Amino acid sequence: MMRNRRKLVLTALLGALMLSGCADNRPLNHRALVLGLGFAPAPHGQISMIFQIPTLTGLARPSMGNSKSGSSPTTFILTGSGPTAARAFTHAQADINKDLYLGQLQTLILSTHLSASQFRNIADTLIRMGTLDKTAYAMATSAPVQKVLTAKSQTTSLAPLYVSTGFWCAHCQVVDLKRQMWDVEQAQFAPARNLWLPLIKPIGVGFQIQSVVFYQGNRVARILSHHQTSVLGYVLGRTSKGTIDLSWHGQSVSVDSLQAKPRLSAEWKRSRLYLGVNLAVTGNVYSFPIPLSVQPHLAWLTKAVKHELTVQCRQLLQSLGRQGLDPFSWGNAYVWQHPHALKRWLDAYRHAVWKVTAHVQLRQLGDTT
Repeated sequence: MMRNRRKLVLTALLGALMLSGCADNRPLNHRALVLGLGFAPAPHGQISMIFQIPTLTGLARPSMGNSKSGSSPTTFILTGSGPTAARAFTHAQADINKDLYLGQLQTLILSTHLSASQFRNIADTLIRMGTLDKTAYAMATSAPVQKVLTAKSQTTSLAPLYVSTGFWCAHCQVVDLKRQMWDVEQAQFAPARNLWLPLIKPIGVGFQIQSVVFYQGNRVARILSHHQTSVLGYVLGRTSKGTIDLSWHGQSVSVDSLQAKPRLSAEWKRSRLYLGVNLAVTGNVYSFPIPLSVQPHLAWLTKAVKHELTVQCRQLLQSLGRQGLDPFSWGNAYVWQHPHALKRWLDAYRHAVWKVTAHVQLRQLGDTT
C-alpha cells in the first residue's frame, strides 16, 4: 500500500511539473528528468557519469504497477566522461537536446572502484549543484553502474523507484540501510567518523541490498558480510528483523524479529578509551522443538541470545576499531571540543576497550508455550 502511494505521489508530481514547469518556469518537455545517477571510473583515469532518464512510457507507468508491462522501454541511459565530474556532466549534456534536470533525483549509485581523488571530486561537485535533490538515496556497488541502473524488477518498472519504495519503509527490511546524499556530504566534514553506504547488487529478480561498504579517506576500506551488517545494525539501532539460530540438545532453535535500542557511552581512564554499548533487545521465538513448552526454557533462551549478541557485537566492533572504522559520533564530538586532538582520538579509538552488554526480552513465544 505504501509503495503504491509513493508511486502515485511521484506520478502526480511529474504531472504537475509537466503543467507548470520547474523552479525556473522552464517546461518539462525541455528537460530530461534524471531519476537515477551513477558514477564510475573511466579509462585513462577519467570519471563516467551515468544518467537514467525515464521515457514518456516510463513517466506514465509508475501508477500502473506491473499489470501492463508492455514492450516499450521505460528509461534510457545517457553517459558522459571527463577528467572531472563537472566535465563529465558537460559532455553528457552535449549529447542530448534537453536540459539535464536533477531536481527529482531518486537514486545515487557510486562505484566501489572509484579512486579516493575521484570520490572526493564527485562529492565536491555534488555539494555545489544547487538543483540537486539532496534527499536522493545514496548507495555503492561493485557491479557495473550501468548494469545496476538498467536492471529490471518484478515489482516496479523504474529501477530507482524500487530503491526509494524499499527505503521508504524503515521496518520492511532486515536492516534499515537507508542513506541519503547529505550523508555523503556530511562525511566530508567529519574527520573522526567514517562514511558507510549500502551495497546494491543487481540479481535476476531485481536487486539485493544486504551489505554495507565502509569508506576511509574517500576510498573503500571494507565491505561487511550480510551477517556482519545485521550485527552492526543492532549497535546502530537499525536492525529490526534479526535472527539468531541456537541449538537445544542437537535440535534447532530460532529467535527472530530481533531488534535493539542501543545506549552508547565513552570515557577515558588513565589515557585509555573505554567504549560501551548497552542493548535493550526484544525478539520472538520462531522455532522450538514441538514436544517442549517454551516457558520453562525461557531463561536459557534469554541467556543464550544475550551471549550470542554480545559476543558477535563485541567481535565486530573490535575488528572495525582496529581498522580505524568508526560509524559513530563519539569522535566528532571529541574533536569539536578538542580541535587539535584528532590524532589522539584516532589512535585511542584503534586501541579502545569495548564493553557490550544486553538486556533481552522475548515477547512472543509461539502458539505452544
